[in-house]
Amino acid sequence: MAGFTSLTERLFRSIKIYQDYLHSAGLPQPSHTVASSDGTVNPAPFTVHSLPDDVAAALEDAKEASHELHLLLLSPVEQITSFVPNFSRTLSLSFITKYRIAEKLAPSEKKSFKALADECNLDENDLRRMLRLAMTDHIFDEPERNMVAHTKASLALVTVPNLAFWAEGFTGTCASMTELPVAMGRWPGSEKETETAGALYRKMKGLPESFWEHLKLNPELAVKFGKRMEFISSNPTVAVAGFVKAYDFSKLPPDAIFVDVGGSHGKAAIAVAETHPSIRCIVQDISQPTINAARTNLPAHLKDRVEFQVYDFWHEQPIKGADVYFFRWIFHDWSDTHAVKLLKTLIPSLKAGSRVVINERCLPSHGEASAYKQRQHRITDLMMKSLANAKERDAEEWKAIFDATDPRFKFQPIVKPPGLQIAIIEAIWDP
Repeated sequence: MAGFTSLTERLFRSIKIYQDYLHSAGLPQPSHTVASSDGTVNPAPFTVHSLPDDVAAALEDAKEASHELHLLLLSPVEQITSFVPNFSRTLSLSFITKYRIAEKLAPSEKKSFKALADECNLDENDLRRMLRLAMTDHIFDEPERNMVAHTKASLALVTVPNLAFWAEGFTGTCASMTELPVAMGRWPGSEKETETAGALYRKMKGLPESFWEHLKLNPELAVKFGKRMEFISSNPTVAVAGFVKAYDFSKLPPDAIFVDVGGSHGKAAIAVAETHPSIRCIVQDISQPTINAARTNLPAHLKDRVEFQVYDFWHEQPIKGADVYFFRWIFHDWSDTHAVKLLKTLIPSLKAGSRVVINERCLPSHGEASAYKQRQHRITDLMMKSLANAKERDAEEWKAIFDATDPRFKFQPIVKPPGLQIAIIEAIWDP
């Protein structure tokens, strides 16, 4: 385990690489302040993944080293007690998104706590207390007493598409996750979607215990859920462009059939069709309105190569003998039992050499990643557990669901493209 000296030296080296790049590229140094030195509004970019690979790696290394250094500076007792503030910080973000406070301020405007509270029909003291907590993370600023202004982080809630919807959903899931220890004790090892922390939380509110049923019965929530998924997919580390670049399409026949199962509006299939003109793509989704909208919005030059089909993936796959059956962000929504059931719906339709390709997280194995890099993976895994007794999977768990489905699936080495959060999991049908 690294000590103070090695972590400090590592942090210095990595930050210097990042700073030198910003200086050479004529870019501003990092700051929480919205306005540039000339007074113009200069919100932070959504991500830094447009950086050169070596600079991006140095920035990530700096974050990792600073994380480890921070934990090392805490006493064992402080490491435990620091968990409480983390939960309270989530509450302040929930408050900000629920009342859309960021939208009440123009980028360079200053407004009093009282004025904001009046606009939101809230108590001034309550709003002040919540915002001052958020300000400890530089979400909003108090440039003068009792006046509120944007920081780059708070302004991002307005300017970055769907970030506010994601934050609202994330904080809502965190609220239901408080029931996770109770659910784990009441239903040990359960894979039922009605025996979850989320089910306990929704039941207290008089809502359907199944998250998917709740989503189906609440169109407004379904729209917000879709926007959250759009935000997640817009992150370059999980964007479909990463899959298209990393997957070896040369393994497929020139006239391959690519079926995007549960593909919604067909972003993945469209990206494949744009970059591989000889491949025929079929997008399947359970929602007729989604399919109708996708057909309408399909670029004209792809209409003879991208088709759309209404299909419920719990029933037998209607497209026989395709070369690829592609799933993106599908399996992590379901338990292992459901995952096996889903794979079995494919078997009657597979030909020798058909490939099941999954584009999702592959959790790091023991010792494969630092605590900093593992944290987000582990949080997401427990969110899925809370939501529907679903899960993220590591390499062994991915292989296990194919083995449990049918030994004729030949599991392939998992590909983890550098710089991406999600992997390429693949199995070939070998009858």
